[in-house]
Parts: sequence; C-alpha cells; structure tokens
Amino acid sequence: MLIGPACAGKSTQAGLLAVALGWPRASLDDLIWQYCADAGYSRTDFERTRTTNGASLARRPLPALFANGVERIVREHPGKVIDLGAGHTHLTDATLRARLRRALAGCPNVVLLLPAPDPEVSIRILKMRSLHTRGHDWVRDGHDHIARWVSQSPNSELATRTVYTDGKTPEQTRDEIL
Repeated sequence: MLIGPACAGKSTQAGLLAVALGWPRASLDDLIWQYCADAGYSRTDFERTRTTNGASLARRPLPALFANGVERIVREHPGKVIDLGAGHTHLTDATLRARLRRALAGCPNVVLLLPAPDPEVSIRILKMRSLHTRGHDWVRDGHDHIARWVSQSPNSELATRTVYTDGKTPEQTRDEIL
C-alpha cells in the first residue's frame, strides 16, 4: 500500500513493485469516481456543483466518499500492490481517520513516500515535480494542498514506514521498499 502527497511517486512505485513482485496492481485514482458514483455522487455531480456553487461545496462530500473508496479498494483488491491518491488518505475528520486506520489495519506494509525528511524540502520538491508534470503547484481555491499533505499528520499516522525518494532512481526506491 503506497500513500503520500501528489507527485511523491506512488503510481510509479506501484507499477515497479507490481512487476518486481509479480502481483497485480490497483490504483484508487483509477477507481475513485466509480466508487463515488456507486455511492450516489458522480464526477458530473461534482463538476455541476463546482460550477454553480463553488469548489468548497463540491468537495464537501468527498472525504466520506474517499474513506469509502479506501475501504473498498482494500476489501476488493487483496493481494495487490495498491496506490492511493494524495487526498484519499488525508482526511482530517477524526471519525473518517478512524475508518482509514481500521481499513488499513490488515495491511502490514503501508509505505508513505516523501522526497525528504524535512517537510519544507519535500514541499519544494513536490511543487517543482507538479509544475513539471502537471503544470500547476496544487495551490487552489486558497489552499496549498501539497503543504497541507506534507505538514499535517494523517498520512504519517497511517504509514507503517516512510521511504524518502530524493536523490534516488525509481529503481533504488523500489528496492528500498522491497
């Protein structure tokens, strides 16, 4: 199970680990909108609400839906390398965080990927990576998402270990995880 902020390398590592272990892979980024739609909140609903009422209102149901998504992927995809999206595990509500802890309790290897032990260094690196790969730095609607994902504790509370990636090739990081 790989967790962490955007551009930390979760998807890359999931692919490398799946090949190295000979295991299938599941990505919550690929499944989350189907899971949300199954619970009654589609991507179309999100976009319509965002357009008419703003991003804050559109995001309001997402934390509970993300907790549901984590529970489902763990339940429905045992024996797979799983990567969770940046926001899927960064839930600040205590009840939702408890749900995540219960869902991940049976996962002995919940690896938090970060560039560096220093949060400021991680934030700087992740923002540069995001600008390079996505064209934005995750500052949206008055929120610095990368800074929040790195500096707040939900992911570190869920992780069984942290692996730092800065200065390592993807293969070196994979080997350290293994």
